[in-house]
Amino acid sequence: MADVLGVAAHDFTIEKNIVATNNHVYMISLSKASESEKTSQSPKPLTVAVPAGTSRLVMRIAKGDNNVEDSVRIRNEISCLTLARKALEHVDPLLVPRVFDWADASDLGYILQEFKHGEQLSHNDLRALSEPDVAFVCKQLAAVAKALQDYQLPVDGYGGLTFDDAGNMSTTKIIFRTGGPFATYAEYLQATLEWQLAQSESVAALNGWRDTPGLRERIDAFVANGLGKILSNVPEHKPTLVHGDLTLPNLLFDRPSNRLVAVVDFDFGHVGSIITEFLYSFPELQGILLGVAEPEDGLRDLVLNGFVGPPSVDARFAIGKAWDDALVAQGARRPCSVEGADDVANVWWFAQELMTFHWLLPRFYEGQSEEQIQGWVAKSRKRIEDYLEHWGY
Repeated sequence: MADVLGVAAHDFTIEKNIVATNNHVYMISLSKASESEKTSQSPKPLTVAVPAGTSRLVMRIAKGDNNVEDSVRIRNEISCLTLARKALEHVDPLLVPRVFDWADASDLGYILQEFKHGEQLSHNDLRALSEPDVAFVCKQLAAVAKALQDYQLPVDGYGGLTFDDAGNMSTTKIIFRTGGPFATYAEYLQATLEWQLAQSESVAALNGWRDTPGLRERIDAFVANGLGKILSNVPEHKPTLVHGDLTLPNLLFDRPSNRLVAVVDFDFGHVGSIITEFLYSFPELQGILLGVAEPEDGLRDLVLNGFVGPPSVDARFAIGKAWDDALVAQGARRPCSVEGADDVANVWWFAQELMTFHWLLPRFYEGQSEEQIQGWVAKSRKRIEDYLEHWGY
């Protein structure tokens, strides 16, 4: 803090955000707003000066043992923040936090960034909004999605992002520990599936899916004989900047007006395909694209066909219809307009069921009963079998 802001320890207070899960997040409040622009004595690439009038900042310190690629984590998020600001500049140049300082040379990698005013909109808050207000929220997020889709990245390939000491970016290993960079999106998907299957060997409750007679053999047969055929039918789309978690907790609003004022937390940001964001984001807007094993009472089909259905179906998924309408109005690509979206979703979610994320995060399963653990296993096993049956294996 002294290096960046030139303030003594007694001139600021620190408050920990107890809700954050992937990082240690601290709100820093200065006793007196900075009177002039502050530049670090040793400015790092992709940082900006702290503007005059700043009184609050955010320090994000990476948590270890979080099932992410720690070696690229800090630079990946800084790269995504930098590119997202450029991509969204014409939507609202203030939406994405600026980076003032960072470090990634130790286990305590951190990002010191701009504090964004605003409040979260909960799922219940969203459902309680009037139809015009829901449409307004959807319109704003659709503009964000469109801008990210359209932005021409300065890098080639798929995966994570990094940069050199001059700030020149390139693709690198993806944040999810599945390797990279990848020359094609098909390589990205195949590597993800193969990594998930290999990791399932290390979890006693899964045992590589060998405890159900014949299941591992069916999985191996699909990987050997079916996966390549499916991926060969998936067209190559342009590499696209993906936030990876565009959900309500990562969006800040001016609540009286419901105006979107910030898009935060690019911890899972990476370079994917035009369809990738729909595999991670928009669940509260009924816009996430799931696989055939999770029909969600018909929601998956509606997402894939552009919410064309009987009026009664549309009424059940009114927010999803509003979201789809907003994407259309903004001219954004949506799953129904992306060739191969169905196949990509099936491969992606099949891979996730082979090794759901919580098995590598002890905090999610420690203290769970054997009955609960076996319930998770049974749920994934059923979906794996549904996917294999869908593909004829």
